[in-house]
Amino acid sequence: MIGSFKKAFALSLAIAALTAQPAYSAEKAKKVPKIKLETLKPGKIKLDNRLGYVLVRLGPKAADKNPALSVGFSRIDGATNAPFNFVTMNDIPKDFWRTSSVGINPGRSFGDVDGTGIYYVGFYPGRWVIGGVGQTCMSLGTYSFDVKQGEVTDIGTLLVARENGEAGVPELKDAKLSQDLADFGTMVNIVMSEALYVKPASNTPALPAELKAMPVVKATLTPDHRLDNSCASLINRAASLPPLGHQSPMTRDEAVAALAKMNPPERVEAARKRAERAKAVAATKK
Repeated sequence: MIGSFKKAFALSLAIAALTAQPAYSAEKAKKVPKIKLETLKPGKIKLDNRLGYVLVRLGPKAADKNPALSVGFSRIDGATNAPFNFVTMNDIPKDFWRTSSVGINPGRSFGDVDGTGIYYVGFYPGRWVIGGVGQTCMSLGTYSFDVKQGEVTDIGTLLVARENGEAGVPELKDAKLSQDLADFGTMVNIVMSEALYVKPASNTPALPAELKAMPVVKATLTPDHRLDNSCASLINRAASLPPLGHQSPMTRDEAVAALAKMNPPERVEAARKRAERAKAVAATKK
């Protein structure tokens, strides 16, 4: 009986000690996990409710002179349909750079169907563009699409290959540089651009069993989205788009106006101040 009393008394003391903790401990902010935009691995699907997800088929498989190529995506400003335009460093939202780009590297697919790997990737909600393939920026024309929080967006099939005329799919057989560049680029890989062919989402091919239960929405792909060559690399236009039309060259006044729009006074002033601060820091290190 006494033993039972002692146990009960000890338990009551423990409860009292717990409930007597300062009020701030219960309200202590939880550590927010960092946002990770990444390709999910088969058998390890762990979803982040802050994100949307993209389903994409990527191919063809590497063969002969055509290695497996990565595909890069960039988030753009949905209000302007252009890259985010931050005037000063203070205007950039916290963790922005963690949420602004995604790369899909072949090798983590949920299975191969019709020569393409099926990938399931975390994206920050917003508007995105297919920005580049391998070492090539699709600045002359690509596709944009929207990703919504909590949704899985199927953007279809992306076929990618070098422009050497030896692609393993008929859609890219005609994507070829002149023979001298193709030969030189194959050896040195400094002038060999990559091609992209986009096929919108459809009901085929079927999804692997692990993904069948996912609620999937077919993306609306907006074609002919053009962007700056921000990666400062080779440039191209998606082969699934019609050829570029002729556009008259800018007049002098139009060119001046375009440059002024790219470099407004506040941005020029911010750049000048950054240069002054860097110069002052450098002077203190001498």
